[in-house]
Amino acid sequence: MPLKERVDNLTAFYSFLKTEYSRILDARLLASTIELFRARLDPKQHTDQKILDWIIWKYIKLADDGALLNGQILYR
Repeated sequence: MPLKERVDNLTAFYSFLKTEYSRILDARLLASTIELFRARLDPKQHTDQKILDWIIWKYIKLADDGALLNGQILYR
């Protein structure tokens, strides 16, 4: 894939992520999850955006590791 096309794709993806993070945070869709994260891990310098990033990456890791069962994450 040509460099310009790769850059365009990555720019579009970044724009999507920015919009989605804002939508989730503005609508407080994961507010209780973020609060639980803060209560359990006591992060000192994490923004809500960074915490959301951690939550998404953990979800992906669980799914990749086979935790997705019948449309639900099985937490062990």
